[in-house]
Formats: sequence, C-alpha cells, structure tokens
Amino acid sequence: TTSEPLPQPTPTSIEQDSTENTVLSLLREIKNDPSFKNSTKLHKIESIHYLLRGLRRLSSSYQCLDASRPWLCYWMLHSLDLLDAVSEVSTEKVISFLKKCQDPAGGIAGGPGQLPHFAPTYAGVNAVVILATEEAYTLVDRQGMYSFLESMKEKDGSFRMHKDGEADLRSTYCALSVASILNLLTPELTKDCVTYIKRFHISVQHL
Repeated sequence: TTSEPLPQPTPTSIEQDSTENTVLSLLREIKNDPSFKNSTKLHKIESIHYLLRGLRRLSSSYQCLDASRPWLCYWMLHSLDLLDAVSEVSTEKVISFLKKCQDPAGGIAGGPGQLPHFAPTYAGVNAVVILATEEAYTLVDRQGMYSFLESMKEKDGSFRMHKDGEADLRSTYCALSVASILNLLTPELTKDCVTYIKRFHISVQHL
C-alpha cells in the first residue's frame, strides 16, 4: 500500500523539530546520569520569590512582550498556584492592572490602551480564576465581554481574534473557553462552531 505523503515542512516545523531533538538529546544524557535523580531538586522558595518579584516589576528585556502583559500575569500566577503560593500575591495590584487592560466596550487587551484581543482576554480571565477573590470575579465586565464575543463571531462558526483579525481554531478556542468560564455560552455563540472545527480537522488530515 502507498502511504499518504507527509505535510510539506515549513520554517516553523523545521525549527520545532530542531528544538525537540535538542531537548531529547539532553534528556538522554540525564537518563544515563545516575547522579541526576538525587542531585536535582526544585528550588521552591527561590522560585516563589522570583515570580513575586516579576509580578511587581519586570526588567526592560521584557518590553518585547508589551502586548502580552495579561499573559505574563497568568503565567506567573499559574506557577505560583502550582507552588501553593498564590496567598502571597498582592491581589489588589494584579486586579488593578488587569482592570487597566479591560476595554470599555468589552474584552481584555494586551496592555492598557491597546486593542481588545482574545489571547490576552483568555489569559486575563484565567488569571482572575486563579486569584479567586470576590474582587477579582467582579473585575470582568460580563455584559461587555458578551458584546465582544458577539462582535467577533463569524458566520462560519469561528471567532476572530480581534477586530479585523484572523479567525482560526486558536481564536475560536479562546473565545469559547472564556465564554464557558464566565457562564456566557449561548446558542448564538456556539452556532456552527462544531461544523467549523470539523471542517478544519478534515483539512488537516488531507494535507
């Protein structure tokens, strides 16, 4: 039998393969090192201090992530949550910052004054879930968020990532996840979503 042709490599897939091979080679070295298991440990206290410091202030080397600031909050909060250290977070300051990222018309932007976008919206909402305080929960303008969801909905069942932005599985996942977390899912929002996802899945299978 003739096997199906492999997808055409892209610069991204080539770089990913290279990264995976590098990681695998390091893992093989570790696996063959009998001292590794006994000598390696997570520096929990130092990691917590590092993350808390990052929530307060980041160095100028992070300026390239200026449009991803809710993501930085989410990543650090998630790490602190895994380390059972969310109680040490200055919750009020995080909430105050995320409020500045929330667009008056709905959705959360990558930073204050920027365009609302489903990627930072996803990160911001999940950051709120980790904080898990009444003040954090009331941060999100649910009515505005629903309007944002409605305005990004496409006829084919997908969602755009932002105004005039791309519509794909990533944006659709972020939108539906946010709607589900905030208990905003409606038949209007989910209409044709399954059809869209199935169509995309079939197109991938036939690459």
